Amino acid sequence: MPHPMEVLTMQALWTGTVNFPWTKLLRVMRFPEVWMPQVEDGVTADGLTVEYLQQRGTPTCLFMDGPKTLGFVALESHGRVWTSMHVGFKPGVPGYVKRSNILYAMMSVFETTETRKLTGMVPEFNKPARWMARQCFMQPTGRVTKAFLRDGKLCDLVVYGVSKDEFPIRQLAFSREQAHIPAEQSEFGPN
Repeated sequence: MPHPMEVLTMQALWTGTVNFPWTKLLRVMRFPEVWMPQVEDGVTADGLTVEYLQQRGTPTCLFMDGPKTLGFVALESHGRVWTSMHVGFKPGVPGYVKRSNILYAMMSVFETTETRKLTGMVPEFNKPARWMARQCFMQPTGRVTKAFLRDGKLCDLVVYGVSKDEFPIRQLAFSREQAHIPAEQSEFGPN
């Protein structure tokens, strides 16, 4: 198996770039295998529209391999130094491709913003997402109890996080040139 950082997609587009493919982002977000593990009972994708995504203004990185959409990382700032992330990939995307793209987005955030802490909340029953968080150097940092309704049962959300000084940016031996990602498309957005 190749080193995870050698398998980045050919293109990573951040919202705010010219001609950002909003409909492709919406399609991957609504994909049942992406949507269903992440939502509570009774929540539908009906309200998830391009207009809603644009109004939220959440910086999002869409990962593509040619015309094929693979997944996304959506980010939300909570002040100057804390950013949370939400991740989704289509089924069938290999784990090492998911990991390399998530690491790329995390590294971009740490390199281009004042973010010092990245977090994500994962429902306790979502073992694949919890495993992937650990593969991306995130550790459990807390728990929000009984905060997610699934199958009529209140479940905990596990908070995963990594600080900038814990994230091995230099060890990843990664560059935008190696990933064939133009600098103007790889920036996280305005600080």
